[in-house]
Amino acid sequence: MKKLILITSLIMYVFCQNTMVFADEIIETEEKVTSITEATVSEKIEYTTEIPEIITQPIQTYIPQEYSNNAFDITTEYVGVQEIVVSEFKSELFVKETQNVSATVLPANATKSTLSYSSSNNNVATVDALGKVTAVGKGSCTISVEAGGFVHYLNLDVKIKTNEIYVDKDFITLKPNDTYSLNAKVLPEEAIQQLKYKSTDDDIISVDESGVITAKKVGSAAVIISNKDKTISVNVIVNSTSNILEENKNNEIKTDDNGDSLKLDDELAEKIKNSTEKNIVVDGEKYKVISSKSLKMLYGTDKKLIVESKGYTITLNGRDIKNVKNSLNTELIFEENENGKSIFINKDVKLPGKIKVEFIDSKNDFKYMYLYNNNKNKYEEIKSLISKNTIEVDYNGQYLLTIKKLQGFKFNFIIIFSAIMIILIMCGIYIFIKKKYWFW
Repeated sequence: MKKLILITSLIMYVFCQNTMVFADEIIETEEKVTSITEATVSEKIEYTTEIPEIITQPIQTYIPQEYSNNAFDITTEYVGVQEIVVSEFKSELFVKETQNVSATVLPANATKSTLSYSSSNNNVATVDALGKVTAVGKGSCTISVEAGGFVHYLNLDVKIKTNEIYVDKDFITLKPNDTYSLNAKVLPEEAIQQLKYKSTDDDIISVDESGVITAKKVGSAAVIISNKDKTISVNVIVNSTSNILEENKNNEIKTDDNGDSLKLDDELAEKIKNSTEKNIVVDGEKYKVISSKSLKMLYGTDKKLIVESKGYTITLNGRDIKNVKNSLNTELIFEENENGKSIFINKDVKLPGKIKVEFIDSKNDFKYMYLYNNNKNKYEEIKSLISKNTIEVDYNGQYLLTIKKLQGFKFNFIIIFSAIMIILIMCGIYIFIKKKYWFW
């Protein structure tokens, strides 16, 4: 019993000693924290952080031998574009024509092989994202094809398509040793003007680069006139005595009936050809008919032929000519009637194109215009009245200018209304006569 009490007392003594030591450590720690906090207020404390050196080692991935091939190579080597090959590209196009750029990137395994396209002048030609080139206007430009920083350049010339190669005569008769200078012109003026001449038989006729024909011996041949766009031919007959067509030194056709008229045609055609002015004014009393020869010179140009006649002027723009084979009669026939003024324009011949007619010192302010329909035997309203005294027409025929609308429809309405009223009156009379029988 005494031993047990002694052991218990010893254990309690040890426990009390440890508790006191722990309490002293807590007090000492609190004092240290307080002293540190006070030190940070009065002075800066420098901290030094030491980062241990990191030793890097390459990471090695184990791949079994049976799978060690390019399929498992995660590193891709960059392959640059060395060349862009373009096939079947036309260096010349006409306006509104299109073509597709067919391009191939070399090498085939180039890293960046996507193609892009651009034009140096979109007013000449455009190109879309798929490489479709569209010719827009006359001129030159460069089409660029790019891939991976490599650029391939394509030169392109856009031209105006030739509508016609005009020549003053398509049939010529000469005698041996005679010469004749062809007057050829490309229409419109913006088209390719460089012409080439070739004889189909050099033994009969020869032709130089400027179009001068030289007759050598009796026979027939043709002169081929062409540019890069169009080709025509002029037939030449060489006779010992020319009895088909006699010409003097001035190339004026000798005729008994209409020599003056033909001479005027030549003069007007030459005047239009050589004029530097856009407005060419002529006397309608002198030039009563504008022939095909003059129209060909005017066709496709920005020039305007203004014919001044008594009481009116006719204006024909070269851009508005559609058919040079249709001559223009400058003599307009006027008739006054109860509805207004009737005008006969190119009565029996189709117009070469749209013309503008302006009436000078007209007392009437016209508001409506009609064209007579021969098939329907009546006038039909058309909307070509520019102003009160100016009209634009592109059809030949009989026109009617009026101040008020024609009352044809109103006239028909009155007739119908009158017929209905007569029927109603007759029905009323009938009912009045028979009324007494209703009550029987």
